[in-house]
Amino acid sequence: MDLSINSLFGHIPSQISLLSNLTYLDLSVNRFSGKIPPEIGCLRKLEVLHLVSNELNGSIPQEIGQLHLLSEVALYSNKLNGPIPSSLGNLSKLAVLYLYNNSFSGSIPAEIGNMTNLELLHMNSNNLTGSIPSTLGNLTKLRES
Repeated sequence: MDLSINSLFGHIPSQISLLSNLTYLDLSVNRFSGKIPPEIGCLRKLEVLHLVSNELNGSIPQEIGQLHLLSEVALYSNKLNGPIPSSLGNLSKLAVLYLYNNSFSGSIPAEIGNMTNLELLHMNSNNLTGSIPSTLGNLTKLRES
């Protein structure tokens, strides 16, 4: 489902969880606000999640870690904050993770080192602190960071 580059607004409805066969979800470049609904974790067939350039706030729901088929997650240019959830480490098929231009805080979770298929990782322009976890050395396929 591609609804990108429109003037859609409001919250992403929790009923999105009813789209259980969805493999592609792009709601980028709209005016969605509020939190990413935790029910997104019910989209077990989802391979691509793009929620770029909206006005989403709050943290990434831990439930995103249940989407084991994800290969791309792009959440950049929102108002997302809080820590980057350690559950992202469950996404072993993830090749692209774009979290830049938000307000994430805290340290980079060591579990990111579990995403051994990661090729593109962008977390710039946030409020991250602490040291770079040694587990990032596990990301041998990483081409761009």
